[in-house]
Amino acid sequence: MKNLLLKNNIQEVRMFRKKIIYFVLIIIMVLLFVSCPTPFDEDMVLKVNDTIKPEITIISPVEMTECASIVEVSGTVTDKANKKQPGKVAGVRYKILNSPINGIIDFNDSGKFSFHFETNKLQTAFTLQITATDWNGNTTEIQHYLRRDMENGIPSFKVEVKGESIHLSWESVFLAESYTLLYTQDNTYPFEDNGDEGNGIIIRNIDKSETSYIIDQDINYGSLHIFQLKAYCGIDAKQGIKIVTSGFIKALPLSKQTLAPRISEFNYSLGVEWNCIEGIEEYEVYRSERDGTHYQLIKVVNKNSYEDNTILPGELYYYSIRPCFPGSIQSYANCGRSDPISELPYTNVSGELEINGSIEGISIIENFAYIAAGSGGLKIINISDPIHPAEYSKFEGISGSANNITVIDFEKKRFACITTSKGLEIIDVTNQTPAFFYRYPINTACSVAVNSNNAYVACEENGITIIENVFDPVNSQIISLKVQGDVRDVVCRDNILYIVKGREGFEIFDINIPSQPESLCRQDTNGFASGVAVSGNYAYVADGYEGLFIIDISSSKSPNYKGCCNTPGYSSDVAIVEELGIAIVADDVAGVQAISIMNPESPIIYQTYNINNTVDKVELVYYSNEIYSYSVTEDGVLKIIDVTPPLITSISRNDLGSVNNIVIRGDLLYAACGTGNSGNQGLYSYNISDPENPVKEQYVETKGAVYAVDINGKYVYCVTDYGLEIIDIATFKRSGSYQINSGAAEILIMGDIGILSAPEDRRGLYFIDISRPTTPELIHTEDIYAKDIEIQNNFLYVAAGDSGLKIYDISKKEHISYKATCEIPGLDTDLLILKGTYAFTVNSYNGSVQIVDIRDPSTPFWDSSIYITFPKVKAAFLRGKYIYAYLIYDMIIDIPVIGQRKVFFHGLSLINISGSNPGIIHIPRTFLFAIEFTSPQNICRGFAVSGKYAYIPCGELGFRIINLLDE
Repeated sequence: MKNLLLKNNIQEVRMFRKKIIYFVLIIIMVLLFVSCPTPFDEDMVLKVNDTIKPEITIISPVEMTECASIVEVSGTVTDKANKKQPGKVAGVRYKILNSPINGIIDFNDSGKFSFHFETNKLQTAFTLQITATDWNGNTTEIQHYLRRDMENGIPSFKVEVKGESIHLSWESVFLAESYTLLYTQDNTYPFEDNGDEGNGIIIRNIDKSETSYIIDQDINYGSLHIFQLKAYCGIDAKQGIKIVTSGFIKALPLSKQTLAPRISEFNYSLGVEWNCIEGIEEYEVYRSERDGTHYQLIKVVNKNSYEDNTILPGELYYYSIRPCFPGSIQSYANCGRSDPISELPYTNVSGELEINGSIEGISIIENFAYIAAGSGGLKIINISDPIHPAEYSKFEGISGSANNITVIDFEKKRFACITTSKGLEIIDVTNQTPAFFYRYPINTACSVAVNSNNAYVACEENGITIIENVFDPVNSQIISLKVQGDVRDVVCRDNILYIVKGREGFEIFDINIPSQPESLCRQDTNGFASGVAVSGNYAYVADGYEGLFIIDISSSKSPNYKGCCNTPGYSSDVAIVEELGIAIVADDVAGVQAISIMNPESPIIYQTYNINNTVDKVELVYYSNEIYSYSVTEDGVLKIIDVTPPLITSISRNDLGSVNNIVIRGDLLYAACGTGNSGNQGLYSYNISDPENPVKEQYVETKGAVYAVDINGKYVYCVTDYGLEIIDIATFKRSGSYQINSGAAEILIMGDIGILSAPEDRRGLYFIDISRPTTPELIHTEDIYAKDIEIQNNFLYVAAGDSGLKIYDISKKEHISYKATCEIPGLDTDLLILKGTYAFTVNSYNGSVQIVDIRDPSTPFWDSSIYITFPKVKAAFLRGKYIYAYLIYDMIIDIPVIGQRKVFFHGLSLINISGSNPGIIHIPRTFLFAIEFTSPQNICRGFAVSGKYAYIPCGELGFRIINLLDE
């Protein structure tokens, strides 16, 4: 009993203590509530304490799986606050690392999202990164690793275009109850809008027993169709229907009429144009040079037009187009021929301005052209924008008809010296409002040159009138100088006076004492000397119907004839661009003639600018790297023509160790590297989507140094010290090889045949069957020197050294046969270029070019020669009217500290192969773009050209990228 009472007492004490504690707690809570200045913000506390990051779940595709070319990613993103309260996702983004692919992900209220992207330009393996940000700024970033090139979600789903129908096939999907086919016809991805047709989608329901489907209607030829297959699989009552979705597959149904080209005929080229297909980025242009058979791929372009300037005038050419898309067919062809008669290309007028009055002469200083406008007096034209010239001011108060003009700055003033029918008239043109200065009455004045304060006026049959102190009329003195002939033009330089005298030719005077000019010498010309320009050691005479006449004046007392270039009509005036080696000649029939004077002994016309009018005078103006000809015509129109010659500019250099050859496929450049003992021998690949900033991508080491490469399908074929090595582009690993004891130096691929030539100092031509790239087999050999090889129309052309040009029929790999030989008179054939029905062989040591007619490959014959002394030519390619020759030029020079050394310069030059006088036309100022001290023996087996860029292997100097500005 006592124990029971004690137990009760203890319980009562405990209860009392609890009541005391509860009471104290209540008092504390009341005090806290009373003392709190603001209400308690539970959300704020929750937000401050929230450190839980959003959760991202990728449902499809599975990590490390292979994806289709178009990847669809689906998943969820959710967020919870710390106390399990609902959070909020503020935004979700994705990007593919090391690529420009990125974007914002849309998601619904439940956090579900889906998006897609293309993998065509990604590496074999790539990383998808998704970043989610919540309401409080917390972020979650996950990375998902994938691989490309799986066909689609239903791996067996295939789409093939066959004739006029599209065939779809797949393997039966496990538990599939039915299939739905979705597709569009406008290059958009099909999607269902609440199970209905959306965005032009076409839906076909297919029974579960079917594994194929044929579409022969609802097809738009020439439009990209995108297909997707869905399989509906019954699982069970709890899971419901599972949908298995394929990737998207593109198909391009075509008829041969779809891209049939339209041909435009020009003088030196043919324009090819065809309809554009939305979604197709590149097209292949094929050409036949016979009767519409034996088409060859000549160009891959990223637009729906192409101008073919690699043709011969008057020849008939057929063109066919194929889109760069798997399974595509070539279109029907159309044909055209360039004008075989006219040698005048399209007009290249950049700007023009009609002048009120005839135009008799022109002089240009800075941004102004000063025009002698006949009875219209003086016209001043603002030419700061050569495309849009505008009249600046004029002066009509000239006595007589203005026939020529020279403008000169003298003692802070600018004077226009104008010859007129009544003498020499001087106008002050210092300000925008011209003012009369002085008039000297002189009979038959037709041209004037001013040297310091003295004027020399050409006066036709009256000789030359000399005016001392011409800008100081009070103290001026007029001296008449009788000259035999009809003085038409005059030039002063370094106290030497150069004049042209019609049929009497050319004469030089010493004018150190202006009042006592002394005749130094005379030089007859072939025609009627009408205009003269002096540059360097040469005088250039516009010689009437004889064209341009060049005189060596290095010795003013004994000038010598140097060379001439006939023009189509009457040449009346000439201007010189010394730095670029060109003369611009005014011709009354052909317009403006651009003549290369790089070789004064053999000047050639490399461009004609026909302005459909008589040109009497010509003047040149420089604008940065551009040159404009300001030509005046007899009907009072100022014609402004861009006469900038085809320049070559080195824009990039890449050092790989030793680059011997380059080949390009799309945006990828493959460089053949090595010297036989170099540590980097092998094959490099570069991405050149930005030609001025190539990016190195992959490298594979080969058994020997690589000297040349070619591409066929999925493989790069390398010729090395070992022989033939075949590289799989997808894996960039060796697939197969064939050993040749002597090694190889060059390769060409045609179909299933690889043609290899032995090194330069050895004999051997090898034909290898590459139909099985893992096990290539030798099928034929030829015991000849093969310095260079080219293929055209199933024929192999071989530059065979002193054996000339050899031709082989390679139309059947089972029966490769010798066809014919063309012997080259007394010269080796080292480099070979084919153009239409002609072969151009180059002697690499003296640069001479031999032209062979190959119209009938069974009976080729030597046509003509271009004899030019070149530095050593290592490689060449043809573009339009020019052969671009890669040169090596060596010389002994003194180098500070080092002393005398032999150095090698590298560069490009042009050979004109059109017209009646072909020859070298241009070595630009940027010609010497590399220097080295060691002999460059095994470099540059050939160019690669893509768009307006040439990629040149330069041995130990890597490779150069050259901008061909003549494009």
